[in-house]
Amino acid sequence: MGKIVLIVLTAMVLTGSNLKAAETGKQKQIEELLGLMNIDKMTEQTLAQLPQQVRSMAGNTDPAVTQAFLDKMMPIVKDRMSFAKLKPEYVRIYSEVLTEGEVAASLRFYKSPEGQSLLKKMPVLMNRSMEVGQKAFADLMPEMQRVMQELKAQHPVNK
Repeated sequence: MGKIVLIVLTAMVLTGSNLKAAETGKQKQIEELLGLMNIDKMTEQTLAQLPQQVRSMAGNTDPAVTQAFLDKMMPIVKDRMSFAKLKPEYVRIYSEVLTEGEVAASLRFYKSPEGQSLLKKMPVLMNRSMEVGQKAFADLMPEMQRVMQELKAQHPVNK
């Protein structure tokens, strides 16, 4: 009986060690994939574009107030949304969603000439896609405001 318990415990320890090693290998591959995909650079570019987006969303707000907001908030945003801070979460998400085979296949693709070409074009694709989404939302705003006004009229707030 004691030998069986010892064998089972040994098997559990060895299996756990192998799973941990496999997970660490997968995490290393994911880190390599994130590097190939230039996620760090895309994060920096997104953060660099944020002040302009805030200014355009501010509308009629006093430009001095908008600038004061940016001066106060951008260091905080850059710190909390930096790639270095978010990388562990990215690795966790990729690890949960992708199999080891999918990570390996993605690495092969992004190392290929076609993958490298796609990566170089990705910023343009992302910017153009965001422009389409922003335009669609801007076109939708008047209708959203109209519906909100109708609902406010139907449900007045008692003061």
